[in-house]
Amino acid sequence: MQRIFKDLVIILVFSYGLLHMSYKYMLPDLANHDFRKYNEMVKTPFDLSAAEAPFVIRQVPTVVAYALKEAGIIYRSQQIAFQSSRYYHSDEDLRGFFALILSNYLALAVSLALIVSYIRRSGGGGQVFTVLALAVGYFMVPITVIAPLTHGYAWLACVLIAIGMFEHRMWLILLGAALSFFSRETVIVFFCPFAFACYAFNRDIRFYRNAGVVLLLFAISFYLTRRLLIPGHEEQLSVSRSTTTMLQYAFSGDFIFQTFLTQAAVAFLCYRLFRRSKQLFAAYMISVAVIIIICIVVLLAGVGRIIGESYPLLILLFLLPRSPLQRLAPAAIQQV
Repeated sequence: MQRIFKDLVIILVFSYGLLHMSYKYMLPDLANHDFRKYNEMVKTPFDLSAAEAPFVIRQVPTVVAYALKEAGIIYRSQQIAFQSSRYYHSDEDLRGFFALILSNYLALAVSLALIVSYIRRSGGGGQVFTVLALAVGYFMVPITVIAPLTHGYAWLACVLIAIGMFEHRMWLILLGAALSFFSRETVIVFFCPFAFACYAFNRDIRFYRNAGVVLLLFAISFYLTRRLLIPGHEEQLSVSRSTTTMLQYAFSGDFIFQTFLTQAAVAFLCYRLFRRSKQLFAAYMISVAVIIIICIVVLLAGVGRIIGESYPLLILLFLLPRSPLQRLAPAAIQQV
């Protein structure tokens, strides 16, 4: 625990500049329009009428932001871009804006510290600066992850589920899935096919099948929650979208440029993963394909951001000294 704390301090010191940049120069008017939903939720946490679904279900990041705001934690600067935003009306909006950014930044830092700790325990040595460089080198970190949204918690949920799968710790998968359910449900959607694909490539390890079933149950529960309990954006729950609209969106130049050509870091790590384990590469690409299909057919937006939520998994697979599909000895496999 002491070593994790030291790693966390290093990560906070060397990544603080990104927090400063996001807070000082981010303008939700140009991107991250969902801030207005989360800002209302920060004002009244646990109020299910503060926003519509799926935003209002994402209570964990906003509750943490509420606690930070109520604690009086604020970074004062002479002028920031947000003060010229149409979403800025009072000092309360400014405090909510900073609290949401700080909340996601802390979730990001904890997720990176967990990656470093796990790699070290797996025999990979001290990798804190390597992990930090790979993480902050991803273009969406200062735009979407350290932002007044919920993607920092998506990274944390991703790390928890990934480590739980690799170490066969169901409690970690349950913790990560619960965090995803109440912060960024798309992480569950990504890992569900990933777990089943890992099981398909190595049927001796039945834990992957069990993990896939658990994640599928979480995904179904989220769907039923939106369908039966919390209204909002019902069009997202219908797959009866126009084929013409879908094809126009999927093959538009803007979609291709924003979704794929910006993902150089993902492409590099995918290439290294392919060289290392074609099975894990295939499992990852199956999950990405599922995400793309769901985004195009159901959401018609956010493909690049949702692919980015799985980026910590690629860092883990890149730095782990051995493939997770080969981590257990035959004797241990029989006990699963």
